[in-house]
Amino acid sequence: MRGLLQGAAPAPSRADTVPAPIPVPVLPLALAMALLSAFLLLPSTVAGQADAIDRGPVQGVALDLGVVLDGAFESSSQEENAFVLRKLEVLFSGAVDPYFDFESVIAFEEGGGAEVEEAHVTAVLPWRLLLRTGRDLLPFGYLNQIHPHDFPWADQPLGIEELTTDHGFYGDGAHLQWLSPLVNPTLSFTGGLYHSIEHSVGRRIQGRPYMLRVESFWQSGDMLHAVLVGASHLGGIGDRDHRRGGPEDIDARTFAQTQRVLGLDARYRWEDPDRTQAGWTVAAEFLRQTADVTRDPALAGEDELFDFQTGFGLTDRLTDQAVYGYVQRDRGPYWGYGYRFDHTDVLLSDGEVGIQAHSLYVQWRPTEFSRLTFQYQHRRDDRFPGTDHRFTLQGTFWMGYHPPHFF
Repeated sequence: MRGLLQGAAPAPSRADTVPAPIPVPVLPLALAMALLSAFLLLPSTVAGQADAIDRGPVQGVALDLGVVLDGAFESSSQEENAFVLRKLEVLFSGAVDPYFDFESVIAFEEGGGAEVEEAHVTAVLPWRLLLRTGRDLLPFGYLNQIHPHDFPWADQPLGIEELTTDHGFYGDGAHLQWLSPLVNPTLSFTGGLYHSIEHSVGRRIQGRPYMLRVESFWQSGDMLHAVLVGASHLGGIGDRDHRRGGPEDIDARTFAQTQRVLGLDARYRWEDPDRTQAGWTVAAEFLRQTADVTRDPALAGEDELFDFQTGFGLTDRLTDQAVYGYVQRDRGPYWGYGYRFDHTDVLLSDGEVGIQAHSLYVQWRPTEFSRLTFQYQHRRDDRFPGTDHRFTLQGTFWMGYHPPHFF
């Protein structure tokens, strides 16, 4: 479904969002999901036993291996100019057996840190079901499922970076997707349950995180027009306190519990019938999140109570919103250019402080394994005086295996 919207082409890091190793509580969930998939696959296993005997035992497993290098030179009128090694990623992918596929992404960042960004197993089940368990980028919205080095721009949209993390929502757990029998338009439903979801600095989804998404795709009969729309919801079941520190921390920092995140996304693609890999793309995405914020007890007045045992004190419910939209023109497999608009509330500002930006960018794609992107951004941040003029020259290079480009 996404492949029909793909064209030819592909942001900053926040140290506080480095995920911890996959926690123990998620292992029983992953095991249960694996047993469920094995049970669902049993009929096809029995039906194909004779063919398996004829083919004999599997002698080896093909493993796809790839490396992605993402670097940039960044110039700003309000910050220091710098060459930045944004990320070096190593990708592993392959079929475990006829029923399970495995994929892992290990990222190395400037400063020598390394993290497992993805490590999951996928099973295609009967009845149009797909199961994925492990650590993964959540299928929340369109952009969240894509690594930043695959974006058509040279940076992360401001709303995604400000309200989530430098590469969106990702976490440990499992999700199940069902594709309806409808052909054109298609219609799919996804539900996920997670042990934890990495979110903004010092923030976590309240309770046991869950995610819901509905997505539909339509393509014209001449295959020149395609539309993808989706709606996503992220929330929590129960009430778990993710406050860092304990009752003995007199100077415990303010902490927030995210109640819910809502997302809407839409994408339109027109293919030029006279040129290969040429056309127009118009897309937009909207985020709205609500959080309960407890103030720092060290800053509380005499009339502001704070319960150290429960971690609750004077609590405010805040709502932040963000939107980005862009239009891109691809002139063929080698060149593309576009414009992107961003507006986002500053994290936990309840809409009182915002950031707005206008970006122009141009891409040169010599082959599908390399891309250079030059971008100019005009940015205004209510927290700082004046306008920030940003210039970025980004280079992205792939070696070996890499997934299809989503743009």
